Amino acid sequence: YNGWLSAVTSAFVVPAFTDRGWEIRRVNDDVLDGLRKELKDGLKEGRTRLELGNEIIVEEGKGKSQLPPLFIDLPEGKGEEVLEHYRGLHEDFSGQKLVGAKCYGLRVYRNDSRLLMHTDKPDTHIIASILHLGHSEDSESWPIVIEDYEGNVNEV
Repeated sequence: YNGWLSAVTSAFVVPAFTDRGWEIRRVNDDVLDGLRKELKDGLKEGRTRLELGNEIIVEEGKGKSQLPPLFIDLPEGKGEEVLEHYRGLHEDFSGQKLVGAKCYGLRVYRNDSRLLMHTDKPDTHIIASILHLGHSEDSESWPIVIEDYEGNVNEV
């Protein structure tokens, strides 16, 4: 019920800045390469933690044998650099002048990890992005599931 209430509230409160609410863009640049290095180094150096208390993350032991994703914090100032670097891309997508709010860090999904369906926070997450930094060579592709403005489910 809480998820439904959140989605319905957002539908009435948050304006639609785009035709369908999402799109896929490919980016390859030095900032993305730097994030890939942070990911690789963070895993190698054991700088991972669990994201406990986040209601959209299925924690270990809840649900059916799911491993929660790991989280790697970015060094001081790196999140702001990422926000500023990709601001133009987000402004082009939305047609709006934007102010950066938050770059969380790196979430590492493991086998059976889940990020539950949710509605982003309207105060800070009106325009958001996910950067795919890499995957295990032996892993299978898995979709990100996005529900559009019309309630259609899209696997991208």
